[in-house]
Parts: sequence; structure tokens; C-alpha cells
Amino acid sequence: MKLFISWSGKRSQRIGHSLYDSLEAFLQGTEPFFSPEGIEKGASWFDTLSRQLGETNFGIICLTPENRLNPWLLFEAGALAKHIKAANVCPVLFGLTPDDIEGPLAQFQLTSFTKADIERMCGTINSRLERKLGPRPFATAFEAFWTTTDAVIRECQEINA
Repeated sequence: MKLFISWSGKRSQRIGHSLYDSLEAFLQGTEPFFSPEGIEKGASWFDTLSRQLGETNFGIICLTPENRLNPWLLFEAGALAKHIKAANVCPVLFGLTPDDIEGPLAQFQLTSFTKADIERMCGTINSRLERKLGPRPFATAFEAFWTTTDAVIRECQEINA
């Protein structure tokens, strides 16, 4: 399953990179796309992004206080929603609450960066995989994923936009 990770700004990029690094190892049936890693040197970045957005099954939008109204993130969220029959667009809130989100992104089920909410999001991704993890392997793998990801994300609190 293709998984698109959308970001904008230094903090959001670092968060997205952490998710990119750990999600494929945790949920092995995913193929995460993260633009700094997924666009070859010399390639047309817009063509690559357009193709990835068109082929993606699930999108994670890394939202921070400094990028929550960024036009490019809104564009990517709209492109994901348009191409996905059952709009699997998941805005993940870092340093934000659901009350901070308005406009187009508010239509999606928001995910707060808490262990319980991230586990629900990962459970949703797992449920859409061809080879799903069973409950016990999922719980074990999620604990390792959470420990690593949470530590990196906490470090991102220090990064300025």
C-alpha cells in the first residue's frame, strides 16, 4: 500500500522523515513516499509528486503551528482526497489541537500526536494492508515504533519553523 507523507517547514520535514524511516519497518506492507527521499536528482519534482499523489492509498499530513495554513499542504491534501475513493487523508497534529484546524483540513478525522491516536491511525493503515499484522504482533511492533518515533518527535519541539 502506498503511503504519502506530506510536510512543509523544518519541523514538519523532520517529523515526516521520522515517520518515513519507521513506518515501513513497522507496517511492512506499506510503501511510504517522502519527497526528500523519493525524488531522484534531476527529476521533475512536480511530475514525481503528481504521480505519487495519484497512486497513493493513504496520506499523512504533518501539521505544525507554523504550517497549518500552508497552501502546498492544502493542495496535497486535496489531491489525496480527490484520488482516493474513501479519502484516507490523515492530518496529524504536532503542537496543535483539533480546535486549531479550520478550513479544508477540518473535514478529515484529525489525529493528535498521542500514543492512543497514533496507534489508531496505524491500526487503520494496518487494516488496509494485504498482509495485516494480527493483534499481538501489531501491539508489539507498535510499542517499538512508538518508542522511537515519540523520542524523535519530542526532539522536534526544539526546531524552529
